[in-house]
Amino acid sequence: MIPLSGILSANVASSRVRIIATMRRILLIEDDPISQDIIRSLLATTGASVDVASDGISGLEAARSGQYDVLLIDYHLPEMDGYAIGRLLRHEAATAALQTPRAAMAASEGPILIGLTADRNGLAARRGSDAVFHAILTKPLSPAALFGALDRLCPVIVPEALAGGIMPSDPRRASLALWQERGLVALPRALVLPAAMPEQRAALELCFTLTSPDEAEIVLLIERHGINQAKALRASRPGQALPIFALSDDLASLSDGMFKVEEPASWQMVATALGARIRPGPAPAPVVAESRPVAGDDVTAAAPPQAGADACHDPAAWAAVIRRDIHEPVSEIHRSFAALAQSATDPALKAFITRVAGTLRDVSHVAHSLALTMEGLRSVPVALAQPATAMPSVPAIDADAHAAMVHALGRSAVLALTDRLLGDIERLAGDDGAQDDAARLKDVAEMAATAAMFGFQELARVCAGMGDADAAARPDLGTARSEALRARLARDEALRIA
Repeated sequence: MIPLSGILSANVASSRVRIIATMRRILLIEDDPISQDIIRSLLATTGASVDVASDGISGLEAARSGQYDVLLIDYHLPEMDGYAIGRLLRHEAATAALQTPRAAMAASEGPILIGLTADRNGLAARRGSDAVFHAILTKPLSPAALFGALDRLCPVIVPEALAGGIMPSDPRRASLALWQERGLVALPRALVLPAAMPEQRAALELCFTLTSPDEAEIVLLIERHGINQAKALRASRPGQALPIFALSDDLASLSDGMFKVEEPASWQMVATALGARIRPGPAPAPVVAESRPVAGDDVTAAAPPQAGADACHDPAAWAAVIRRDIHEPVSEIHRSFAALAQSATDPALKAFITRVAGTLRDVSHVAHSLALTMEGLRSVPVALAQPATAMPSVPAIDADAHAAMVHALGRSAVLALTDRLLGDIERLAGDDGAQDDAARLKDVAEMAATAAMFGFQELARVCAGMGDADAAARPDLGTARSEALRARLARDEALRIA
């Protein structure tokens, strides 16, 4: 059982701080769909209960219900902006306090208000905003900034009455606080070997997020006969740190360390083992999108349809080849392996087939992304047979920012969310001025902030340029799509080694 004394702490010097003994109830008022999903997913890792409103009016109505501890309010909203919502809620809370003196202490300030903005010169610079909002977070949000604001303004405190060994109503939240004190941003994603019994899983899920072999960042060994599978999994992921931690003394000699819930040192040992992965060194060199066989290699390359002398300059022709010869056949093979993995009964065989299916899925995804990018290019000014132009010197991805999001959300969620983001960027890049300037400015500000949140700093810069009031100064379609492709490739490489 997790000892609760000293689990959580908070600075309660400010009268604005609200202390709760259960999970936080949070209302997110945000109109951008990708931002909604990212922020909601991050909040879910803290054990919070999260509702979402997509415009100012519906957000205000939900906020007036009085059932939320925290409101996260975007500045630029349809129907009513975030500043107006905050001012109105503050005024209503103050009026209610005057009319009902006994409730003054509880209603004097209402819920904690946290403003969100992708415009550094918008909400944060608006006069009086600091009197409306308890905090203003500028996008791109980092998990640490979001969690830090919540812990400072609305900490979850275990009452002293519970410190005698009675578990709180949200023990996962207590565990999360322990991990955060040791530098992690979310519960570690663990694979239990061999498979745990239901009651074992229930206990371990208080401290870890139990997941699949592909998503695991640590192995928890509960029986001796699980060590071979654990070592095989680690061997299948070269270059990756996959620590193995035993849960009983008799397995200590087989593992990298011991995890005991009642020993703080073991929590630190796990966090330290994972720290090398969530705080990686310098970002790897940019991935070159094109590779060529070395003279003498026995390689037969598919050629694009020869529709004329300039066929090799036609991106659409290359896209057709990529779809026909790579994406479609690899996708078919991936589906076959995925189905085979579902029917496999032997754990080791199932794990191997699942890894193969995952690799095939990644290859198919990269091919699909490359085909989409090639289709969007109007022309290729230099023949592909000539030496490729050097890639930009700026890294396509910030390794630290990307690793923090992967650790907080998991590989699958990061893959899905960044796919949506990059698709939206490609769509906007081909818009050719169909949107009015105000809509374009809002879209590109959100996209730039989201790209930076995932570590795509150069792509964020390009996105910001797409909102330039002077259409002639905006990056051309080829530049935007090229940077989106570079971000995809860098992300796929980062996820492969994560």
